[in-house]
Amino acid sequence: MMNSKLPDLEYRPAILLIAFNRPDFFKARILTLEKLTKNSSQIYIAIDGPRSGNKKDTLAINEILAILESSPLYASVKLIKSNRNKGCDDHIVESIDEVLKTHNSLIVIEDDVSLSNSGINRLLEMTQKVANEGRINPIVTMSGLSRKGWIGKNSWRQSLYFSAWGFGINRDFWKLHCLDKNISNSTELQVKLEKSKNWKKISKRKQMLWLERMSRINYDYSIQRTIFLENLQTFAPIFRIADNVGHESVGATHTRHKKPKFLQHSVSGINDDFDIHPVNCASLNRFLIWIDSQTWAGDGYLSIRGRNIGIRSSIKGVLRPTKVNR
Repeated sequence: MMNSKLPDLEYRPAILLIAFNRPDFFKARILTLEKLTKNSSQIYIAIDGPRSGNKKDTLAINEILAILESSPLYASVKLIKSNRNKGCDDHIVESIDEVLKTHNSLIVIEDDVSLSNSGINRLLEMTQKVANEGRINPIVTMSGLSRKGWIGKNSWRQSLYFSAWGFGINRDFWKLHCLDKNISNSTELQVKLEKSKNWKKISKRKQMLWLERMSRINYDYSIQRTIFLENLQTFAPIFRIADNVGHESVGATHTRHKKPKFLQHSVSGINDDFDIHPVNCASLNRFLIWIDSQTWAGDGYLSIRGRNIGIRSSIKGVLRPTKVNR
C-alpha cells in the first residue's frame, strides 16, 4: 500500500535512458520522449564516460550533450554522467541504483531500443500497475511475434524470461535482486534453484545452458538469474512493442551480429493498443512461452543460440562457480 506521506513522484515510474557513444540513436530516443503525452514521469539520462584514450568516444559524448541541451526536455531531465568508462553492465546497474533511491519504479530504455511514445506509455502503465499491486514481476517489451494479424488488441501475458530491450522494474524487485547477486557459492545456488518451480519446468539441457549464461557478468543474465531463483515470471506482450535498432552497429555491445528473422519487421506504434485484461488462458501462455524460448530467449532447439552449447561447455557451466556482478 502506498505511504501517503511520501511524495507522489516516488510512485510514478521514472524513465531512465541509457546512452554512451551513439548520438544518432540518442537523438531518435530524445525526439520520442519529447512527444510523450500526459507524461508526469521524471526522465533521467545516464551517459557513460569515454574509454581511456578514445577521442571518438569523447566527441560522441559531447555531441550527445549538445543534443540534450538543445532539447525542450533539457530543463527538466536529470543527468547521470560518468567521468570514466564503467562499461555497459556496471553503468546500467549503477544508474538503476541511483534512480531507485528516489523512485519506487522505473523503465529502462537503452539508446538502441526504439519504442513509440504510446509504447512507452504502455510500459509505464504496466510498471505502475505491478508496483501498485505490491508485485515484483519485471515487465519486458519483447515477444517472438511481431504482427497482430487478425487479433484486434495486444495484451500482457506471463513469460519465464527477461529481456533488457526495454523493461520496467520496481524497488522491491531490485532489493531482492541485489541480495541474490551475493549468492556466489555454486552449491547454495543449486539448492535455491531446485526450490524454484519455474526452474524445474525447463529441461536439463536448458538448465545447463542458463547456468553457463548466468555465470557471465552481463546484467541482463544476472536479472534472469534472480527471476529463476525467486520463482518469478515476467510480464510480456503477446506482440512485441519495441525494436532493437542496434544490430550490426559497430558501437553495439551485444548486438553486433545480424538481426534475427523474428525481429525483421518494425513494430513501432503498431502493437501499442492493449486490452485492459491480461491473458488468463494457461495453454495460450504456455504456447507463447514456447515461442519465447525459440526466439528471443534463445534456449529452444529452433534457436541457433539454443543449439550452440556443447557437452564440455555444459559441464563447465554446471561446475564453474558463479561469478558475481560487482
